[in-house]
Amino acid sequence: MSIFVKAWLSISKTEIKPRNVSSYCTAENEITPMKKEKKEKKRIYLSVTLAIFGGLTIVWFLFRGFFIEDFINPTGTINLDKSAKFGDFIGGFVGSIFTLVGIVLLYETLYLQRKEFEESRKVFETQQFENKFFSLLKLYQDIISSMHYDVVESSEKFIGKEFFLKHKGDIYTKYSPTNSFFKNRKSAIDSYTNFYINNKENVAHYFRTLYRMFRLIEETNYTENEKMSYAKIIRAQLSEPELFFLNYNACTVYGKKFRQLIISYNLTKHLPLLERLEFKEWKTKLNEEKRNSINILFEEIFDFLKTEKNKFYKTYLKGRFAFTINKKDKSLEIIIIRNNNQPFSNYLQEGYGLDDFTNDELEKLLKCWALEIISHRNFGIVNKVENISTKVDIINLPNNKFKITCDIESKDKLNLKII
Repeated sequence: MSIFVKAWLSISKTEIKPRNVSSYCTAENEITPMKKEKKEKKRIYLSVTLAIFGGLTIVWFLFRGFFIEDFINPTGTINLDKSAKFGDFIGGFVGSIFTLVGIVLLYETLYLQRKEFEESRKVFETQQFENKFFSLLKLYQDIISSMHYDVVESSEKFIGKEFFLKHKGDIYTKYSPTNSFFKNRKSAIDSYTNFYINNKENVAHYFRTLYRMFRLIEETNYTENEKMSYAKIIRAQLSEPELFFLNYNACTVYGKKFRQLIISYNLTKHLPLLERLEFKEWKTKLNEEKRNSINILFEEIFDFLKTEKNKFYKTYLKGRFAFTINKKDKSLEIIIIRNNNQPFSNYLQEGYGLDDFTNDELEKLLKCWALEIISHRNFGIVNKVENISTKVDIINLPNNKFKITCDIESKDKLNLKII
């Protein structure tokens, strides 16, 4: 098929095929941007326009030759001088037009071939990646299935994900909080380290496989949305006890390499605040409904801190508690107004459980939560805890009201980053 015909047929192809990635990937990722598609159409339309113009030029001069200039006579007489000039014009002007058309169409053909080759290469690379990815995912599932925890005293066996659930319960039961959040955190990490040492043969290859999956995603040339789509496939497999151990593993030398990937793909997103060992003293004061309510409350505030907004205000328990947060580049101010005269109904609602804490307990909770989200949750990669100053206070107000404040500021005058 000639170049001209190929290009002429391609006019009807106005859409560029989408990138052939996994069905898990989002539809917003396409191979060719809209600008390239428009440029391709313009080249085709230019070629066709020039070809039509050249054809019409030939028709026009043939018409002039027969009916006006009379150098091509139907009776057979030909004016050689005029015919020669006509031939020179056709060869020089019209011929140049068709030469230009041929060059443009040749470029378009080569471009289409190159694009098709790139699409084929990307499809092949995607197939290779997915083969490795789902093989590792299958290996991860097999490792989970092979895990077991045998309790000698009771002859009980905990298999699969129950392995993590049982061990988490054991660690939680043995953990004793102190009055220092920093000591509590160190004790929590030590508790995990003991678990890792005693169960290394079970968990070492589990974490290596999990790390390898996310490393594989990170090393691709995919867009951030595509990478996150694959990461969510893995994240959906992780139970809450697994997130618990993943979090503390990254706090030790055993999971140091994993830290940045955990942050990038927000892997501990669904690990509630009160499920962390450091917050045991508050968790034990609440029933399940109240724990969930407090977890949701602090997650809502955390989501606000990740936005560009500078102020947060919301009341809980029908106005018994009012939260105000003022966010600046280098500081964060958290204020709770507690009105003990304000009655509220004792049923599941936003902030349910706040009234179970004393003012001192709320003050301490605010400080520990602030340190957790600003530094510890990102393993000190973004904001180092030694570069953060905190100041808390409880102020008595008239009419049985109290003002509980927590001020956080960057010591090195760098912006506080919350991720």
